[in-house]
Amino acid sequence: MIAFRQVRSTPERARRAVLRGLAAGALLLCAPGHAQFYVPEPNMLPMSSFLNDSFLSNQALKKGPSRARPRSAPPSRSGEPKPDAGSALTFRGGAPPVMPARLAATVPAPDRSQAESLFGEMLVTYRRIERQFALPTNDLAGATAALLVGSYQAYHEETLPDAAFPALARQLRGPLAAETALAAMSEAERQAYYEQAAILGTYLVTVRIGLERAPDAAAQAHLRDAGRRYLAQALGGNPDRIVISATGMRAAP
Repeated sequence: MIAFRQVRSTPERARRAVLRGLAAGALLLCAPGHAQFYVPEPNMLPMSSFLNDSFLSNQALKKGPSRARPRSAPPSRSGEPKPDAGSALTFRGGAPPVMPARLAATVPAPDRSQAESLFGEMLVTYRRIERQFALPTNDLAGATAALLVGSYQAYHEETLPDAAFPALARQLRGPLAAETALAAMSEAERQAYYEQAAILGTYLVTVRIGLERAPDAAAQAHLRDAGRRYLAQALGGNPDRIVISATGMRAAP
């Protein structure tokens, strides 16, 4: 999904073509006429409260994919019906998307409608990629991996192999499934988290592809800073503490 360094198979060409088609619209939100690169501030991401604790603190970086069993979940904060702990990384779906409009609300009013449409397209694109990589539908581990890989590529200005995305999703699945804070999320909260991570991860990748075709130093600097801030939020600190490769994520030397 994320790399496209070697575009060989039909699915890879299709993914690249779809993202390239979205790139022009994405670049309009970070064009010279705009004041900033329009992605939400990192403190809007409901990530560090559980990802930093569950993934990094249990030394998953050293041990690889966790085999931890999911813990029982406390009642949902909103009182909504919630799946058991075994399905903590998915949600039932069926409800209309909520995050395209919420994310677009952070964009100045003149660009809000365009941004909402673009973010909606990013979510549709991510769902296609999710199916192409045979990930579970509405999979929070996959969406988290997409955001981390997209952020990593934006920050380091490098292209990762496609294998990095599913490898990281597998690596995240055990630690995240074992995290009670994530299991405590209601269906609506899981949907919002999934959509936000999926949209922003795809958005970062799409803008980067656009900048490969139409370089812009200011937009590139905004993109790199967005990747750095998202990684710092997710990791609870220094974004240089990890390396992502075809085999997943590991601690930096």
